Amino acid sequence: AEPGDLHFFGTKDRVTHVGFSTKAAGILHAQGSVKIETLDSSKTNFNNGLLDIYLSTHSIRRIFK
Repeated sequence: AEPGDLHFFGTKDRVTHVGFSTKAAGILHAQGSVKIETLDSSKTNFNNGLLDIYLSTHSIRRIFK
């Protein structure tokens, strides 16, 4: 994922949580408080709860002229 990409979490029926990619640092999201966590189980800031509800990652790009 690239910085600014959106990570969607929830059930197959609906999105319940969204985080922003920070690339190397992980995912910036708020779950009670603002956190930077990762879906990489080898990292100390790994969040298995997010991995369990992960749906997809998408790039959102805007072109300004």
